[in-house]
Amino acid sequence: FLYVVLSKMGFCPLCIKWIHGCLSSVSYFFNINAVQSGYICLSRAIRQGHPPFSYLFVFCAEGLSNLINNAVDNNKLTRVKISRQNPPVSHLFFAANSWIFCKAKQDLQCYEQAFGQQINIGKSAVFFSKNTSPRNVEDVMHQLGGIQYATQTKYLSQW
Repeated sequence: FLYVVLSKMGFCPLCIKWIHGCLSSVSYFFNINAVQSGYICLSRAIRQGHPPFSYLFVFCAEGLSNLINNAVDNNKLTRVKISRQNPPVSHLFFAANSWIFCKAKQDLQCYEQAFGQQINIGKSAVFFSKNTSPRNVEDVMHQLGGIQYATQTKYLSQW
C-alpha cells in the first residue's frame, strides 16, 4: 500500500526502492571497544514515532483518506452529520487514531471489502445520536457483536 501511495504521490521509482530497502532489510552491527561484536537483523524495522519514518505513516493516512473519499463519491460509504450546523464528515485522523463515520453496518462491511482491512472490534466503539431510538441502538449493537457502546464524552479528556 505504501509503495503504491508513494508512486501516486509522484515519488521517483529509485526513491521508492530506497525506502523499500530501508523498511525490509534493517540490520545493526555493534562495536565494543572498536571490535565488531554483534549483529541483529530486524524483521519489522519501522515503528511509529521513528522521526524519519513518521512521514510514511502520514503518506499512508493520506492514501487511506483518498480511498475513503473515493468510496463516498461512489456511494459505498455515507457521510454523517455530527451536528445540524456542520457539514457531513466521513473520516477524521488524529495522531494514531482513525475515526470513520458511517450510517450502518453495511458501510463498515463495504469499508472492509474496499480497503482490505478488517475493523478491530476490540479497539472500536460506536456512538449514537441522542435522537436514535433505543430499539435501533439495541439492533445495531447486536449486529456489531462485541463492539463497545461509547457514551458521548470528550475525546482525550485527560489532556
